[in-house]
Amino acid sequence: MADVIGALNRKRVSLNGQKQQIRAEADRKIAEIDAELANVDRAIKTLNDAVKDYLCKTCGGEGTIRKPDAAGQMEDCQCPACNGTGVYPS
Repeated sequence: MADVIGALNRKRVSLNGQKQQIRAEADRKIAEIDAELANVDRAIKTLNDAVKDYLCKTCGGEGTIRKPDAAGQMEDCQCPACNGTGVYPS
């Protein structure tokens, strides 16, 4: 009986070791992904800051605005200020 308990305890220790290795690897990969996400966020902010003066103020650069139709339902329409380009008319 002691051999069975000893074998089960060894198996338990082995499984816990595997679990710790998997958790450490997952934590490492998550840290890498978080760093890459931070880089993407910085790039997006840089681009937004660079183009903000050129975007249409009415539609925010989308080229479309939402307005109610005759039935009161909201619909997308071409922005009248930039004619759908999304670029500030100069």
